[in-house]
Amino acid sequence: MEYFPVFAAVALAGIGDLPDTVTDRAIILRMRRRARLEKVEPFRRRMAQPEGATLNRRLAAWAKRNADELGSHIPAMPDGIVDRPADVWEPLLTVADIAGGHWAE
Repeated sequence: MEYFPVFAAVALAGIGDLPDTVTDRAIILRMRRRARLEKVEPFRRRMAQPEGATLNRRLAAWAKRNADELGSHIPAMPDGIVDRPADVWEPLLTVADIAGGHWAE
């Protein structure tokens, strides 16, 4: 067997249920339709780009400063999070633990 160190972040959207082969490897974010009278601010990529670029630089610098700890940290898993779900949540819980504060909660 040969190990290939690959990662591909993917976002999927759909109506109804996704197959188990997707959901057991995913972090599910349930969405709801906007209420009839609910107002939302439109998203325009060109307007968000400057703030997004700044955030990207700050996150990259944080990751570089914390690379050793990020690579070696093993977070405690919440009850019931085992197997594939643990594989999915481990990187996020690692970042939360190292970020400190309320993030790990």
